[in-house]
Amino acid sequence: MGVPDRRLVDSSPAVAGSAVYFSSRDGFLYALNKTTGALLWKYNTGGSDIASPAVSGGVIYSGSGYPNKSVFALNADGSLKWKFDTGQMVYSSPAVSGGKVYIGSNDGTYYALDAATGDLVWKAATQGGIYFSSPSVDAGMVIAAPGDYDLNVYAWNAATGAEIWKTELPNDGRTFVSSPAAGSGRVIIGSGFPAHSLHALDAATGQVLWSAPLGDATAIGYTSSPALTASHAFAGSGGGTLYAVNLSNGDIAWEFVTGGAMVSSPVVAGGKLFAASGDGVLYAFW
Repeated sequence: MGVPDRRLVDSSPAVAGSAVYFSSRDGFLYALNKTTGALLWKYNTGGSDIASPAVSGGVIYSGSGYPNKSVFALNADGSLKWKFDTGQMVYSSPAVSGGKVYIGSNDGTYYALDAATGDLVWKAATQGGIYFSSPSVDAGMVIAAPGDYDLNVYAWNAATGAEIWKTELPNDGRTFVSSPAAGSGRVIIGSGFPAHSLHALDAATGQVLWSAPLGDATAIGYTSSPALTASHAFAGSGGGTLYAVNLSNGDIAWEFVTGGAMVSSPVVAGGKLFAASGDGVLYAFW
């Protein structure tokens, strides 16, 4: 089927048209036929890649890790459209909106690039390295949380990069954060050290509205990124419990205990909730 040769795949797949796209630590970005799994093409990045690609307008965008330090765009046939070099490895995944690509680099900087040319539009520095947390775009803002030793959540104007607000998460010491999810006027984000908590911020002001403890942190400190509906946020914990949290007040609506740590992020689709656990099981709820 053209899949990687016994190398780790940390990337989440992106599905567009008849193809599935994903990165691998073997240094290739793969395009497979989504019906048959047949290899359509693979692009050699030469990096140990864990970023999840994004597809927009028939173009595939992604980042490349060690020894590379780049963000790149591929045409639908797998040929290189453009490449932009940052100051360090890129493990964050891109968000594409309004003709721009937004992505974080391990150099502590979030970049806004022109989606057509790869030219730099703006960049914003943070106080720490950016590893796996990826930006979200909502209501004309780019919202991001670098994690590592930077305890802040940032919001920038998506067009200009001007800072709108910056809020420190209510946590002590080093914190690892999930990627933010934005909707219904709120930003929901998880922090994973010293314990796993879910936080709600006002999307307009950055004010912390509530924080909900969700059990133990994962062994490596990273947290499940939340999935949102109009009324609830869903996230897993290192203790193996999946939580449904009321968006209005942070109260836990229900919880379900699995047999392993939950590091991956749940997905809401077609009125159903899907979540994977370290026990090797994919769960569906409706």
